[in-house]
Amino acid sequence: GLFFAEKPPTKHPHALVIRNKSIDIPAGVADHVVTATYELPVDVEALSVYPHAHYLGKRLEAFALLPDGTTNWLIRIADWDFNWQDEYRYVDAIFLPAGSEIRMQYTFDNSASNPRNPNTPPRHVSYGQRSTDEMAELMIQVLPRAPSDLDALRQHSVDVAIHEDIEIREARIRSSPPNARQHFNVAMRYLQI
Repeated sequence: GLFFAEKPPTKHPHALVIRNKSIDIPAGVADHVVTATYELPVDVEALSVYPHAHYLGKRLEAFALLPDGTTNWLIRIADWDFNWQDEYRYVDAIFLPAGSEIRMQYTFDNSASNPRNPNTPPRHVSYGQRSTDEMAELMIQVLPRAPSDLDALRQHSVDVAIHEDIEIREARIRSSPPNARQHFNVAMRYLQI
């Protein structure tokens, strides 16, 4: 079932990842909100969206606030189900001009009334890779309007991710100063700037 093209591709999309790694959900809270934003440095067309959270996810929303003040919804899931996570492709690409701010807002339910809560009784949950931890991520496949903008978009998204990671790691150092591993990790990120 593999088919090979006669010519190389002429369009090169980029996967933007917008996330919040500072998740800190107290036990018993039914409406804990986590947000993240990303400002587009170039004009793009959004091709697909892939929201990601774990079992405490309740409501996942993402939209773009355009420079003219209008809002373009990218996805809105009123009753998140971890088993349904997938990539959602748009029928028509959504144009997002440079300066648009992509905003995600995820609501988590860490109460005993959440039938999907893996912890009985509920416990404090923070960011992590395990399904019993939580994540708030939004992957958006975008195509720069000008092919020459691809490298700038890639570099900008990497720079934003590095600075966000430094901020989180420095906060961890402030809460636990003698943690040598955190000092090492933040130093490695500074070397990437």
